[in-house]
Amino acid sequence: MQLSATNPATNQQAVVAQAASSYVFSARISSNADWAVSVLSAPVGQLCRVNPASGTVVGADVSNAALSCTTVSVALSPSTLPNTAFNTAYSQTLSASSANGGAGPYTFRVSAGALPPGLALSSAGVLSGTPIAAGAFNFTVNATSGNGFIGAQAYTLVIARAAQVITNFVATPATPVFSESGNFSVSATGGLSGLPVTFGVAPASAAVCSSGGANGATISMLAAGTCAIRADQAGNANYAAATQAQQNFVVGKAPQTITFTSTIPTNAKVGGTYASAVSGGKSTSAVELTIDASTATHCTISGNVISFVAKGACLINANQKGDANYADATQAQQTVSIDQAGTVVAVASSLNPSKPGDEVAFTVNVGVDPAKRARASGVTKAAPVPTGTVTVSNKGTELGATALDVSGQAVVRTKALTTVGDHVLVISYSGDANNAAATSSFTQTVVAAPVIAPTPVPATSSGALMLLSVALAGCVALGLRRASIG
Repeated sequence: MQLSATNPATNQQAVVAQAASSYVFSARISSNADWAVSVLSAPVGQLCRVNPASGTVVGADVSNAALSCTTVSVALSPSTLPNTAFNTAYSQTLSASSANGGAGPYTFRVSAGALPPGLALSSAGVLSGTPIAAGAFNFTVNATSGNGFIGAQAYTLVIARAAQVITNFVATPATPVFSESGNFSVSATGGLSGLPVTFGVAPASAAVCSSGGANGATISMLAAGTCAIRADQAGNANYAAATQAQQNFVVGKAPQTITFTSTIPTNAKVGGTYASAVSGGKSTSAVELTIDASTATHCTISGNVISFVAKGACLINANQKGDANYADATQAQQTVSIDQAGTVVAVASSLNPSKPGDEVAFTVNVGVDPAKRARASGVTKAAPVPTGTVTVSNKGTELGATALDVSGQAVVRTKALTTVGDHVLVISYSGDANNAAATSSFTQTVVAAPVIAPTPVPATSSGALMLLSVALAGCVALGLRRASIG
């Protein structure tokens, strides 16, 4: 402290202990001198005053200049800092005030601890930046008033780990289709930790798919159905683990294809058969062969054998049902063109050779011609029963015509062969809807009737002749009598 006086002008100083109850300047000042007491230096953080701080010596010691000291408080605001997250821009302004002696402006600085990396505190009290490390950071900020008083505030600023989000969770191909030992891949975009996204199959889908390969991204198909895949990404010091993502991928049923492996007969005939062969898909259902309703009158089927019953088209349908893993196959069809059956005409004569004018019966049998059977692989011939008419002609002249019976036979009778010699007869079959017309030739030989030589009559006596005449006359008379009686 310093005491200044006049008459004469003097200055003296005294040091007052902090715990002292009084203070004394060593030299007295003159009576009627003006004096003033001032505080040259106060304890750190305190503001000291003398009251009264000046006066005039009247004739006695001045004993009422009381010295008082007050600790000046400086408060910082806010008292706590809002937390933030890693790699997120941050700004917070600090302020300071004093209610008992501190005066602005205030300057700020970190006095202890350390700010989170990436943040800085300006002297004006602005804490800002982008934190580049997560964690809890403890530090103290001092605010110094314009008149030198200091306030301090301890802070804990928590920099949370940044969140990670899994996006773009897709499958390749996008719509996988089941195949035995088949697989598809999955991928996803994770957060910025740089750690991989890993994949696994949800327990509910264990019968449909399984995961493997790098990070579980290869999904093996075990069955058709819903394959639920889970995606995860771990965290590190600055990034939290991503929330698990789940995506449901539908493994579609595999298609099935039916292929006819047998060759369509190129010369199918009525009465023939064809063994159709097919290969199908992998479902538990067999390929089923049926005749299309539109051609049911042309052919029939038993197992895989098709029988040709009428001329026209035969449409064979092949179908295969699906199962849990395979879809119904698209229907396959095969068309066979059925032609009329080839026929043969067989002729037998009831009398060959015959004599002029004899009645000759020609028995004609119409049936399948073995030489005209289809040559396509797998085709055999049945024996269709032809219908129609058989005509027998000789040099363009019709000798007779008869309809075939239910067994395919006709008998044509004629007495018109009267000329001796070989007659090359033409036997014609008219054909019907399912059996082709056919002709055949037959040689009928006509030979002359044998000549009978006359028997010689022996000579007769006149007496015998007379007796014969009488006998003949009697016979005539008897005949006339009987006639008249009748």
